[in-house]
Amino acid sequence: MNHICVMTTVHRPDDVRITKEIDTLKTLGVKITFLAPEGKCPLMGVEHVTLPVFKSRLARIMFSITRVFKIAYKINADIYHFHDPELIPVAIKLKKIGKKIIYDVHENNPAAILNKEWLPIFSRKAISRIFEKFEDRSAKLFDGIVVVTEDQEKHFSSLSQTIVMPNYRKRAVTQSGCFVERDPKSHVRFVYAGSISRMTCIEEIINASLILWKENKDFDVHIAGPVVDSKLKRVLEQVPEPIKYRGFLDRNEAEEMVKNSDVGLLLYSKEDKNALQCSPNKLFEYLSLGKPIIASDNAYWRQILDQRDSSLYVNDPSDPEEIAEKMNLMIETGLRRRKSLGSLELGRIFSWESIESRLTNLYNFLL
Repeated sequence: MNHICVMTTVHRPDDVRITKEIDTLKTLGVKITFLAPEGKCPLMGVEHVTLPVFKSRLARIMFSITRVFKIAYKINADIYHFHDPELIPVAIKLKKIGKKIIYDVHENNPAAILNKEWLPIFSRKAISRIFEKFEDRSAKLFDGIVVVTEDQEKHFSSLSQTIVMPNYRKRAVTQSGCFVERDPKSHVRFVYAGSISRMTCIEEIINASLILWKENKDFDVHIAGPVVDSKLKRVLEQVPEPIKYRGFLDRNEAEEMVKNSDVGLLLYSKEDKNALQCSPNKLFEYLSLGKPIIASDNAYWRQILDQRDSSLYVNDPSDPEEIAEKMNLMIETGLRRRKSLGSLELGRIFSWESIESRLTNLYNFLL
């Protein structure tokens, strides 16, 4: 029986993208080992080999380089599918001993480095350029690359066999009765669920909410997700009405929060070059749960959202006044309901089932 090892040191074992891919790979009738940090793994019929969770980023990276290879070598799989750029050195070592390698690129990594708040600002451009050259050289060694957008495909397809797997949600999600139409007389609930940083415009959302609160108290805002920046975390822990920060929620709790809200917020700073080539999970979660969206005016997202009447766009996400204006429009019941139906339809169109054959075809070619 063919054996696949999926590897991550950064993502939780219930990561939405990784678990979707593994569920798809299970249809190939292969043995699958999931090498991932400790935690609850929702996958059935998959061996979860656990890695410790490190508080220090440096300790995790050193562990990845020095010990993950030994564990992966002992697993002795035919194909190794890894999800973190820090595992590139491990993948190269595995390739040198004759293993087939697939690199899953979740985002534009060189652009993402420019936003890493834990790196000194003066060093980010140099580190980004160095990493881009290293990533490209390494990609030429690998047997397959999985990316999330067509722009990434254009870049990597000259280096290795490349497929696009956006972060679409499973169609079963929208067919399971999870769409909740809230009471039109209740307060309109805006929601943001995802990683929180300066680039996700959380402070602008807070300021916009306070501006709107002076004129209209018929709404509230729920925010949840991990925060790396300690200053931003303190801001969130002290937010006044109508905002509620719910901290870090697990996958099911976050989905329940979105389900019981009315409008999804998806705003990225114009400084975030990675946002131009990203396929955020929350975009497709909002759609699958039938939530209209207030989004940054992003050309890639527009290709999806403009296919139905589903969203309002903010041209300048750094402007709380503009965000407040769009929030105020969404409080109107008729507009919100119309865009909600459009979102739900897009959630059905852009489904994981519509693209998963790309992944199985890549594996059938390599096995």
